[in-house]
Amino acid sequence: RYPQRSTSVMSILSELKLHPCLRARTHQVCRPPKPADASSSASTATSSSSSATNPDNDGFVLYIPTVCLRYEQNPSFTLACHAANHLHMPLVVLAVVVDDTSHACPAYPHRFPPMDNNSNSSPSPASLSSSVVMTSRRLAFTLQALSHACSLWSAHGAAVGIRIHAGNSGITKGARTPDHLTLASRASLVVMDEPFVSPFTTLVHRVEEACRRSNVECVRVDGSCTVPPVQVLKKRTNTINDSSKMKFDGVSAKAYLWQNKTEHLRESHLKAAMDGYFDAPELTVKMEDEDLFLAKP
Repeated sequence: RYPQRSTSVMSILSELKLHPCLRARTHQVCRPPKPADASSSASTATSSSSSATNPDNDGFVLYIPTVCLRYEQNPSFTLACHAANHLHMPLVVLAVVVDDTSHACPAYPHRFPPMDNNSNSSPSPASLSSSVVMTSRRLAFTLQALSHACSLWSAHGAAVGIRIHAGNSGITKGARTPDHLTLASRASLVVMDEPFVSPFTTLVHRVEEACRRSNVECVRVDGSCTVPPVQVLKKRTNTINDSSKMKFDGVSAKAYLWQNKTEHLRESHLKAAMDGYFDAPELTVKMEDEDLFLAKP
């Protein structure tokens, strides 16, 4: 049902020839496992080289957009296209529209719908108000952005799919097939936007955990319009039992302080955008949307 994974333990990100500003927006979250010995390293290098030149392999690059829902000057989509061309693999784009309950976590208990264990009745709308993640207004804006971006991603040659993870209603029956986790565990490389904010941080963390379990390389790309915060801020690594909150050092208390701190980097990113370095290259291997969830003959 799903595209199959082509295994490789070589870091794909390190092999890509990227503009410095695009590389500055990228940070590797899940690294491929290191080879156990020299012979394994040699065989891995051969495998990586053959995968980059063999168009008949079964691998694919997966891009999961969260906050950068655009085609033009999208650093994440651009990086995914570069990686797909380098590996000579198709690019799969799967947009996941989150709902109110599927991304609740212990760090954010207010997302759990309050339930009365002594009652079989559904919670009242008033009791669910604190659990709202996807309002009708946000859903409308998200789907409008996706309707535009997805058509352009598809025309570019990527196989595009949209999954709306609905809650346990009378219509959906709680059907939430985690296609994004299944595809992430089988991809050769997973690319995601750097979200910074919930509820997307929970989605990203779950994808990264699936990548770690499957030894899949996973990267985040900061799609900020000017200077990417990921280039300036330093992520804390000493957060205990808190995998969903993003904490960074170097955050300015005032907007003008941040502007003064990043002014020397602004010109290079604007010039890179105007020169087309954030625009996706043409894909060498193209795939139809209908092929995304069809069984391979």
